[in-house]
Amino acid sequence: MNNSNGLSCCLLQRPYMAIAMAAVLSSGSIPAALGQNEELPLDLVSGAGEDASTVRYNADFFRQYEPNSVNDMLDRIPGISLALQSSSDGNDRGLGNEDQILINGQRMAGKANEARNQLSRIAAGQVDYIEIIRGTNSSLGARSSGLMVNIVLEESLARQSVTAEINADFYDDGEMRPGGALALNGQRGRFGYVLSAEMEPRYEQRDSHEINYLGDWTPAGTVYRNEIRDRDDLTLNTNLTWDLGLSDRIQFNAQYEQLDPPMTYEREITNLLADPPEVRYEFEYNDATDERWELGGNYEHIFTTGNRFRFLFIVNEADQTGLRERFDRDTPEEEGEKTLFMNTSATEQERIARTSYIHNLNINQDIEIGVERAQTILDSSLRLGLPGSGEGSAETGGLVPVQFPNADSRVEEMRYESFAIHNWRIGQALSLESTLTWESSEIEQTGDTRNRRSFDFIRPKFDMRYDVTSTLQLRARVERFVSQLSFNQFVAAADTDDEQRDATAGNPNLVQEKAWQYEVNMEYRLPNDNGVLNARAFYHDLEDVIDTVGIETASGNLLTGPGNIGDAWKAGLALDASTRLSYFGVPDAIVTAGVQVEDSEVTDPFLGTDRRLERHGRGSYSLGFRHDISGRNLTYGFNYRNSFNDGLRRYDVQQIERFNADAFTMAYAQLVAFDGITFRLESMNVLDNGRCRERIRYPGRIKQGIPSLIEHSCSNAGRKWAVKIRTTF
Repeated sequence: MNNSNGLSCCLLQRPYMAIAMAAVLSSGSIPAALGQNEELPLDLVSGAGEDASTVRYNADFFRQYEPNSVNDMLDRIPGISLALQSSSDGNDRGLGNEDQILINGQRMAGKANEARNQLSRIAAGQVDYIEIIRGTNSSLGARSSGLMVNIVLEESLARQSVTAEINADFYDDGEMRPGGALALNGQRGRFGYVLSAEMEPRYEQRDSHEINYLGDWTPAGTVYRNEIRDRDDLTLNTNLTWDLGLSDRIQFNAQYEQLDPPMTYEREITNLLADPPEVRYEFEYNDATDERWELGGNYEHIFTTGNRFRFLFIVNEADQTGLRERFDRDTPEEEGEKTLFMNTSATEQERIARTSYIHNLNINQDIEIGVERAQTILDSSLRLGLPGSGEGSAETGGLVPVQFPNADSRVEEMRYESFAIHNWRIGQALSLESTLTWESSEIEQTGDTRNRRSFDFIRPKFDMRYDVTSTLQLRARVERFVSQLSFNQFVAAADTDDEQRDATAGNPNLVQEKAWQYEVNMEYRLPNDNGVLNARAFYHDLEDVIDTVGIETASGNLLTGPGNIGDAWKAGLALDASTRLSYFGVPDAIVTAGVQVEDSEVTDPFLGTDRRLERHGRGSYSLGFRHDISGRNLTYGFNYRNSFNDGLRRYDVQQIERFNADAFTMAYAQLVAFDGITFRLESMNVLDNGRCRERIRYPGRIKQGIPSLIEHSCSNAGRKWAVKIRTTF
């Protein structure tokens, strides 16, 4: 393979990239990187682009597998799950500048509608090559603390393809739910487009059995539950790009989702303390709606000097409503007496704009300076009705209205952020990216509660990468992290996890959780694309941790809600491996395995003792296998994941909960048959495993007295089988 000719061809086909690559070629780094390709297979290029540690897979590499979409191509790359594994805690503020999936070197200006969602919609035949980018790279439209995957599409005056899928899901209770997807993607001159529609069934039927004991372990009762979620997700998506000339590009993307999740609950409750035992029934219906849309766009201009100007924006909205009614019944068939009415609604909005300018200081350094403005709004209301001696109201389903704190609220945050990012290639093998962000915000809550607060933060970040060899890379990161508050925690909300508690209180005095995050990572790529070995260690020094606290109302009642409970720490070690079985003569088989152990510590606000962070366990482990039998166009495999038990706990005002879940396993087989049509069979939860919860209730606070009730509950949603038929034409 003549790499220089390939690069020239790439630039001729992509005039938009020519200016961006000119500065890279002048640095002399490309020839050095390309010189490393001699030891690699013909269809695998290493060291493409600005960073010698970049690994490129040309389209020819995947043709033996007859993939339909980009997702099918990524599945054949060892260690791809490691590349897409984020080290972030999530809950990042604003739009930021980080992404792990790029298309033609550009990120998508979206949150719900992100580049990763496009991978199943882009036909494999339109891909030129795929890059695994392991270094920092200012010429791309995003940065990442880990690795990035860049999907580069073929350039042509005219191309178009349609990807279609029909599927049917079969459940243990005999239900069948159909679904399907249709995507049109192509290129017309300098205009590129992706249009898609998808209907995905999310039906679930879950059975659970609970046994209750008194504090002295006397059997108190049983509860049998049957829960049905009858949900289908509809998603409409579009992504449009224009190359306006040699140095200008505009991109727009939009997404609409309808995720209505109506649910029914049936309960059979037996009181073993009565003589003879008493049986009663409950029926609950939750008529919910969930509608979301998002619009985003970005513009980039490349100057003749190689400097760049970027502008991105996002506008989104999510409207959710819920009508929850519960009835007590003497028999399962009768209508029963209404004992609960709850009507909730929430509208969340986000408006974000970000602009920046990247200046090349010299061939080894550049700096990006920019600003971001973000407005986040939540309008929330809750209507609660219960039986009582007062007068019923039509607004609460005929039941007596119950006043609940923060039931009607509007929360709004205005945030401004200024940032500077310095990218420095210290040597051929060493690079350092330094970020300094200053932000100022104001949060105002109106309605039942009136509160206004201002915040200022300085957030530095350092990301260093060292290529010990072309296959061994060390990464280190130090970052000051500030979480984005969930405004749902400011207001009253329905409690669907505890049938003895209808709602949780909001806390208008929450402040952001903050942390110093330290991480080191070592990645070794096995020779001849045989796999990846990865080790990651992290330590987080946390401040103002958000957890469950008791919130006292004006009437003196103590309710459950979120609150800041002080400082904490979290640490862990993750070991991952993904390798082809070439050593056993099966190069088309890939085994992926991983284990992560972690620990954390915070002082419990109720007990005053040290414990793990809420819902943070002791770690997890996983195993995956995939085998492509290319001669027969057959693929099969499985994925297995599990957690170390007895790690997840939740502490409340009057109860302690412990969560355990069995292993989850998914198996699949697919065949590429005539005319490139793919038939796929999947089985979810193959081992028919479930999850369990133990809840210990106390008559007062959890630090007082012996338990009044111990609930041991296990549930199972059963197996699910899915048949999928996909094709591209």
